[in-house]
Amino acid sequence: MKAAYCKYLIFLTVWGACQKKAELPVNEYDKLIHNPYTAEGQSDSLELPYLIPNISSIDFGTVRQGDTIRQTYVLYNRGKTSLLISKVSSSCGCASPEILKNHLESGDSTLLNIIFTTQDQIGNQEKTFTIYSNTHPAETIVKLKGHVIK
Repeated sequence: MKAAYCKYLIFLTVWGACQKKAELPVNEYDKLIHNPYTAEGQSDSLELPYLIPNISSIDFGTVRQGDTIRQTYVLYNRGKTSLLISKVSSSCGCASPEILKNHLESGDSTLLNIIFTTQDQIGNQEKTFTIYSNTHPAETIVKLKGHVIK
């Protein structure tokens, strides 16, 4: 009896493993992200989104301590697929970045606005802003630099 039970259990296990699995639901963002990288390397680099800033560094010149600097970068998607910006971080709490759109279709652009408060700053300043997106590499850096005097 035990042998028949064991054979039946093995049959059900093998039969269940061979059944077609149900597809998992697709998240809205999953449709927008295209990753051409595989374990063997890059398969189709032409299909990547490319995040290109209009300039990589802005020099605001010399300002007085306590001034507020406002600068704007234009960010372009020069790739052939959708670009998703997940986050923009600043190297300093004195500078806050704000992105207007985080989803860019091919050929689309958005603005990255920077507000830099010089209240507690003095001398040469260089702040970096890292833009995280579904590009390769996943990080794009732009800089804001200048000099703060009393």
